Amino acid sequence: MGEARPAGAGPTDADDEGVSLVSFRARVADTTARWALIASVIIVGGRIAEYVGSGELHFLVSVGIWIICDVFFWRARARLRRGDVDGAAARILVATLFVVSVNSLFEVPALSLTGFLLGFPVLQICALAMAPPEQLRVWSRGLPILFCVAVLLRQLVNPMAILESPLDLLTVAIGGAFGLVIIGSLSVGLQDTLRRALGASEEARGALGHANLEIAAARDQALAASTAKSAFLATMSHELRTPLNAIIGYSELLLEEHDDPSIRGDVKRIHGAGAHLLVLINDILDLSKVEAGKTEINVEAIAIAALLDGIADTLGPTIERGGNRLELEVSGDVGLIESDLTKVRQILINLIGNAAKFTHDGEIRVIARSIEAAGAPGVEVSVEDTGIGIPADKLATIFDPFVQADASTTRRYGGTGLGLAITRRFCEMLGGTLTVVSEVGKGSRFTVWLPRQIAPELRSRGRTLSG
Repeated sequence: MGEARPAGAGPTDADDEGVSLVSFRARVADTTARWALIASVIIVGGRIAEYVGSGELHFLVSVGIWIICDVFFWRARARLRRGDVDGAAARILVATLFVVSVNSLFEVPALSLTGFLLGFPVLQICALAMAPPEQLRVWSRGLPILFCVAVLLRQLVNPMAILESPLDLLTVAIGGAFGLVIIGSLSVGLQDTLRRALGASEEARGALGHANLEIAAARDQALAASTAKSAFLATMSHELRTPLNAIIGYSELLLEEHDDPSIRGDVKRIHGAGAHLLVLINDILDLSKVEAGKTEINVEAIAIAALLDGIADTLGPTIERGGNRLELEVSGDVGLIESDLTKVRQILINLIGNAAKFTHDGEIRVIARSIEAAGAPGVEVSVEDTGIGIPADKLATIFDPFVQADASTTRRYGGTGLGLAITRRFCEMLGGTLTVVSEVGKGSRFTVWLPRQIAPELRSRGRTLSG
């Protein structure tokens, strides 16, 4: 009895042979049997005609041999239809061996020698394709011996003039047997190599499939966790912002009511810490709402020049605290765009605010102009600064959530690393693009392009762009 394998065990040689070699052997056996039947019918008809014309007995004997082979071929095809590849292959090989060895005894001398020298190698090759692996070595070792016996037997029963010399007979027998040994060795080697290759392929395929399943499961778990996190934070926005707004509001009231410098200093620290915390939480919640698909697009006409003037007034104190100078250059053809005012304002505030954050005693230039991209009309706004710049190896990751160019940047300048991630998501939601060029120590240039009009498919719904 075969030893049972545990469930989930890796593929064995038997499994590989069963999956691949048997299928190949079945196709070869079916093709061989079909064409052998056709050929035998033609040969039988020809031999009967030759017997009628000449009356020579060996033609009639040949007919009987081919009819016996026909029976083997028919039975082989019946076995194949039942899925018995081993039984079918065995019958085909036996029939081929029978016709090669026996029929040669009754052929005319020239055809008989040809049958020996060609028939046995063909039979050896057939064995390579059809014989079960455990029987291939038997065929490879037995055919050279059978070849010598058949040649000697033929010379005794129906001598061939070309083999009357003992040296010629020995040369044909030994030479043919040696050729069969070589073919047999190649046959066994080829099939062993094929089986090993198939086994390695099946094992690699199984390992790859298992790895793909693990990767898919891990991906699904990560997506589910990210979705749950984003949905939770998006629904918690009111609960998180309300107490912070209360702290900020009450601290402002206290500042208005108290003139005592010691109290005002403490209240200012409370107010500043609360405002800073609110900015951080707003960034996290904004990104979470985008990832959760809860951000909608509200389209309206936006005057870019007026919007930039308003942002400059809002960020003016921040820019001046860093000793920076802000320059606005708005081309006269910029005009209006139809987009989401809140998101466009947030994009520009984030970019200009970032420039002010990482620039000291420098210059910030904001340039707006009308430009086409990919054949679509739009507006391009570039924010250039003379700040610290970004290393080239960090440019590919600065738009990823929670990423800043350097850990020391977070410690020195603060922030969550979400501003640029949110900015890029908003740009993509509005059908635009965001690019950056930077050099350490010389500054950065962020360029945002927005279409004049949002595409209809983006107007109807907010898009989730989680990277």
